[in-house]
Amino acid sequence: MIKILDSSLVRLGVIRHAITSSRLEEINGENVLDFTAVLDEKLSSLITQDSVFELDDDYFDTAVFKTIANEDNTYTVEVEADHVSYRLNDADYNVEYFTETGTPTYILGKILEGTPFTVGSVEFTDATTYSAQEAKSRRQLLMEFVAYLGGELSVNKFEVSIVTHLGSTTAQPVIKDRNVKIVYKNVNKRTLDDEGNPTVSYGCTPIYLPGDSYSLGDEIILIQKKLGIQESLRVVSINHDIYDPLNVTFEFSNYINGLASSLYEIATSAVSKDALYNGIRIGPEYGFEAVRNDKKARAYFRSDAMKFQSGDGSGTTWKDRLYYEYDSDLDETTLVYDGKFTAAVITVLQALITPNLYAEKATIAELTVDSLDTNPKVQNYLRGDTSTINYCQIVGQIIQFISGTIISTYGATRTSSGTWDMASNPQTADYYSSLSVDDSSGAYSLYNGVTSDAYSAYQAGRVYRAIDASSYYKITGVDNLGFVYYDVYTIGAVSVNYEQLKNRKGQLMYWTDDTHVAATTDETAYPVYVYLYNELIKLELTFEYDGVNYIPKITLGAGTGTGDNGKAKIYKDTTGFYIDYFSTVDGTKYTIKITDDGIDFSGFPTISYAENVIIEGICQVWVQTDTPTAAKANDLWVDTDDYSRYDVEALLGAQTLATSDDEVITASGTFTITLHSASVAGIIKKIYNIGTGIITIAGTINGISNMYLFPGESVSLVTDGSGWRH
Repeated sequence: MIKILDSSLVRLGVIRHAITSSRLEEINGENVLDFTAVLDEKLSSLITQDSVFELDDDYFDTAVFKTIANEDNTYTVEVEADHVSYRLNDADYNVEYFTETGTPTYILGKILEGTPFTVGSVEFTDATTYSAQEAKSRRQLLMEFVAYLGGELSVNKFEVSIVTHLGSTTAQPVIKDRNVKIVYKNVNKRTLDDEGNPTVSYGCTPIYLPGDSYSLGDEIILIQKKLGIQESLRVVSINHDIYDPLNVTFEFSNYINGLASSLYEIATSAVSKDALYNGIRIGPEYGFEAVRNDKKARAYFRSDAMKFQSGDGSGTTWKDRLYYEYDSDLDETTLVYDGKFTAAVITVLQALITPNLYAEKATIAELTVDSLDTNPKVQNYLRGDTSTINYCQIVGQIIQFISGTIISTYGATRTSSGTWDMASNPQTADYYSSLSVDDSSGAYSLYNGVTSDAYSAYQAGRVYRAIDASSYYKITGVDNLGFVYYDVYTIGAVSVNYEQLKNRKGQLMYWTDDTHVAATTDETAYPVYVYLYNELIKLELTFEYDGVNYIPKITLGAGTGTGDNGKAKIYKDTTGFYIDYFSTVDGTKYTIKITDDGIDFSGFPTISYAENVIIEGICQVWVQTDTPTAAKANDLWVDTDDYSRYDVEALLGAQTLATSDDEVITASGTFTITLHSASVAGIIKKIYNIGTGIITIAGTINGISNMYLFPGESVSLVTDGSGWRH
């Protein structure tokens, strides 16, 4: 039952009945209370836009307050309320930036400092450093700190706790259609769990059995017997009707914390006690700004200025030491340095930089180059980084986006041989489908086909199977008696291919010394090396000359390696806008053309259509009143029968409903409406009391006999095959 409090948390009254009500609570997410109630004279004197509500020994602040005047001269109130922890979003508590080092309990205390909230239990003890590098609300700061720790937030009234696990860690089995009824399933491929699998969530309504109970954060095992599936999940949200304990929805998911980011943390090992460190923020006035924690040094960078400054420790007084400014009115650039400038060598500017870079207008404000290459190959070699590279290359009027993977060499040595007796020890189809293909890619690529026995696997060329990370089997023969003959190979070291870098004139490049800072074509003891990559052009922007005009063209995809097969091209000429796609099989070009006359699909193969003709390989749309008999999988049927509305029947006296009666029933008067049998699932009845009397609904609803509708009330009922539900 919802209790009404004033802003000082003094209890004023209770809401004994609600038209609708909902309490939603999520792990590290929403915690809100919504309800709609009849606004009688007493309630109207208690509920205001500043009301606080108490539910389950917790507090909720009014967020949205809406009063509605009904046609029958009654009033209702709709309230959306947020948990009091949302007060941490108050702008008065915002911080410009935040950096603290210490135990999680200490840092939580600093986050809550100056607010009405206190620190409860913190189940993390290792000292850490947490930094917010831009302006944030205290609630955002709190939520990100919880995610950074990998914890879960628990707030009761004004006490804030961070625990390692909400709910029970002992998984309880939940059986589909026995304990719960699944309302929906959601697969999110954008968010992956710790094993790289998409996150999966189920919306479920409980079928309560003796001893069943669920709390937020509980570990559960969802069992779907018909599919032979068992999934380890958690209760990540609970949404329940406050006045109807049977009306509740749980969401089960393979939940993960997903907010931790290097933007909000600093490695503690890099920050010692009493050390100086920087807080970072981004704002409209200074752009990117770094301020030392003692407020005696600051730097900021924005589009028209860059400044390094010293401060007096107040955070308000700064002196420019080194700065650059651009005056757009005068079109002048100023670079000022306040201090001593020291350089060991300056003459290298003329000898080394000028041959490759030049200042076209005698200032360094404009730089002209004939090519640009952003590849990280040199630095990747120095770091030993063999990951995939992605970079941009600009030469003349061609811009290319390139992706490259390391070229590696593998080796293996035959160490023994043996025989399997497959007749006595048969294997499953999965065993053979995981054998690898004997081809140029080596013995380490999985084969994705499916086979049923060793012989067909051997015939298909699948002759490899891993034993462990360092060895594998190679099948050498199969006979009709069920024997498989194999050799055992030990995998040798994997070598990564590399070469000495050359400049665009073909000259070998060398580092000037072992610091790997400057390069030269003069031979030294320090060659510049880069890894070898298989590189593919994934996107290209260029101009193509059609004999009259230069046409800008975008090419998408690396293709199959044969001509333009598998690529797409987008371009605009004087006649229209084109999208070309080239078949991966034979290079056939399919074109969509957009001109002043509309969209032209003549570049596609001609398709003739007749009623009930199946066109293989193309999704068809069937528009008709009955099920299309010629439709195939993945076709779309537009049913032109009107199922978008309900038929309405008005009752002025007692009546026993039939399954064929209209779906919407309006009743005016004081009488009884008797429900028909619920043995057929899916029948809907919506009953509205539009009069001034009391309507009695006779039947078993949610397991309870009879229901009463007072003036202005309504209910939606549906059969589930054994009873009525609302």
